[in-house]
Amino acid sequence: MSLTRHLDDPESAVRRHFEVTYPHVKEVRFAATSVPASSITIDGRSQSLVTLDRFNPGQPKVLPGAELAGDSQFDWGAAGTAFDYRIRLLLAPQDPAGFVAAAGARNLRRRWHKPSSPAAWTELVEAVADIQTRPSGASEAGAHPSSTRAARLCGLLALYEQLYRVPESYLTQHPLLLAGPHAGLDELLGLVDDRLVNDVATLTLLFTESQPELAGHHQQVVSNPTFDRSSDLGGADADLIVDGTLLELKTVKTPALNKITVWQLLGYLLADTTDRQRIRAVGWYFSRHGYLWRLPVEELLSRLHGGSLDLARAREQFADVLLASRLPHDR
Repeated sequence: MSLTRHLDDPESAVRRHFEVTYPHVKEVRFAATSVPASSITIDGRSQSLVTLDRFNPGQPKVLPGAELAGDSQFDWGAAGTAFDYRIRLLLAPQDPAGFVAAAGARNLRRRWHKPSSPAAWTELVEAVADIQTRPSGASEAGAHPSSTRAARLCGLLALYEQLYRVPESYLTQHPLLLAGPHAGLDELLGLVDDRLVNDVATLTLLFTESQPELAGHHQQVVSNPTFDRSSDLGGADADLIVDGTLLELKTVKTPALNKITVWQLLGYLLADTTDRQRIRAVGWYFSRHGYLWRLPVEELLSRLHGGSLDLARAREQFADVLLASRLPHDR
């Protein structure tokens, strides 16, 4: 069972474990700052005052357009997935063979009973490689954050990913299926909604402007990271790890740090049983607001738990819960 399904299921052992051990989700909306503690005097006694940051993304800075606010025909989910791909390509060189979109392409190949991937997928891989070889200040056709060419390629990657994420019964009218096995790259790129392309390009530019440190050079970027216990969670993979920060990209109109949002990132953190990914902080980037909320791991655990909690011990407990919840033939 996937981590998301565990968290959605009130009867899940994982959900119950989180409810008992990490109930204080509202406390994650506050964070310690570097501002030194001050003091005031009350009834002759000095009282320490500690400044806290408060989760406050504000109003969205980027939407597909005011006229689209109630337009059900805009694929908001695909826009979010495309933005995820765009940020990965922006932060570090990527191998499309490792993308979830590649699994979607393989599903499409099997559906068409083809021995190899269609030419359009191969052309897409080459096009993605091409924009990664261009400098960040390159022309519109290259890797500049506002590049609509890069955004359109990422939109097509999002369509391929849908072929893996979405049950087949929902895909009978999927545009890539309707295009057929002989469609070329240019034809498939034409299937990507122009509004989505402009949306992703604008979101990417906001990312670079609002998060210059995050958008800069990094020692380590891991895309779609998996963890020691991923196989126990339906192959759970996160969005990004950037220099030790486990990062979730949220392309939503209404930002929130609710139970599912917080516990999902907690689940990834705890699934890294042997500390293979060396996660030292977690963060949520709300792309439509240009807002990053980041917490050191120790602070995340203490706020959720309501007191200090050793990360290694927390991971052991989570692994025990997963083992106990597995079916006998899976152990």
